[in-house]
Amino acid sequence: MQILCGIFTTKHLPHTHKILASEIPSIFSSKCYNPQGLTFEHEVRNTEIGHLYEHILLELIADEKRLTTKNIGKIKGVTEWNWIDEPRGTFHIHLTVGEKDKEILKRTIHKANNIMNDIIAPTTSISDLNNPLHFC
Repeated sequence: MQILCGIFTTKHLPHTHKILASEIPSIFSSKCYNPQGLTFEHEVRNTEIGHLYEHILLELIADEKRLTTKNIGKIKGVTEWNWIDEPRGTFHIHLTVGEKDKEILKRTIHKANNIMNDIIAPTTSISDLNNPLHFC
């Protein structure tokens, strides 16, 4: 994923919490492993855009799985970035999902992109909506 504008964290997107509460309120109870030990509900107010996208994808997958099964299985994600060796705004998002979850992932990417566009669009102009992993 690459962010093509100067906004790399949710710190400058104050409506993020409100949009997530409206679109996927269950995201606030998702587990988040970060150096400060913050809950995702707290972390979302100032987290990297790639990290936010990871959590949106994971929660959408979990939500869809909850519709068909009580056991959502193991789904996890890790977001990495190295802005010394790569352009600022480049994120590598690694998801671990079950083999059967790949179809769910394909379906949820579109919804995740729409949510990200809702979060980013009021602050910036979207220049390339056709490429789902480039925002702004």
